[in-house]
Amino acid sequence: MWLDEEEPWQSVKAMGSAAMLVDQDTDNLKRIQKGLRTTRKPGVTLATYQESRIRHFNETLDAYMGNQQTRPENS
Repeated sequence: MWLDEEEPWQSVKAMGSAAMLVDQDTDNLKRIQKGLRTTRKPGVTLATYQESRIRHFNETLDAYMGNQQTRPENS
């Protein structure tokens, strides 16, 4: 099933109650993307704990795969 850009997921009956959640996520992502574009610095600043775990996982995976890169001091 294809939706138009502004057509809500709630118009898809097969989605049931999950459609409301997808609509909320879509609205949030639009705001997040707009916020990311307003900053002048390159890249994204990660949060301290949860996202640092993701960063560590990716660095470990890169090292394991032989694709280790040098990491900036304060990242």
